[in-house]
Amino acid sequence: MSIKFKVGSRVKYVSGKYIDVDWNPLWGGKCGKILGTIVRISAAEDQHSMLDVYVEWDNGQSNSYKRRDLELIHNPIITSILYGM
Repeated sequence: MSIKFKVGSRVKYVSGKYIDVDWNPLWGGKCGKILGTIVRISAAEDQHSMLDVYVEWDNGQSNSYKRRDLELIHNPIITSILYGM
């Protein structure tokens, strides 16, 4: 089953491929547990070869990622309760 990313989906950055800073807040890393919202997805032929998912983080920062760098939050209400977000 493939993960379906869409605009408005909530995500967390989990790959650790990029430096853990405010605009790349690694889940549970230096910045804590910061969630983001997908604001745009580029139409690309090979979705795994480019940074096609644009995310605005809850800390006010934004960046773009490959889909494999992110994990979809399946139930944002439960996540909000568990992590106080």
